[in-house]
Formats: sequence, C-alpha cells, structure tokens
Amino acid sequence: MIHLFARGEAIDVKKHRLKTEVKGATYSGLRIIGKKGNYMAQCILDV
Repeated sequence: MIHLFARGEAIDVKKHRLKTEVKGATYSGLRIIGKKGNYMAQCILDV
C-alpha cells in the first residue's frame, strides 16, 4: 500500500500565469531517499 502527500500552493490567477501543462518529469532532478522503511521521492516537472 502506498500513502503519499503532495505540497505546493493553490492556483491564483492573479499570481500564476496559466500557459501550458506539464510535459513530463525530468530524471536529472530525481531523488529517492529511504530511511527505516519510509521513502521520499522528489522530481522536477518540465513545463
């Protein structure tokens, strides 16, 4: 079973310019860290 959470901020059209969608995740910024049976993964999204 996988449990996860994501963080970020809600879209605010006054602050964020909506122009495109996510094209994919980049492997160059991929990190996976495991400690005591828990894992954290981080990736950078290419827009």
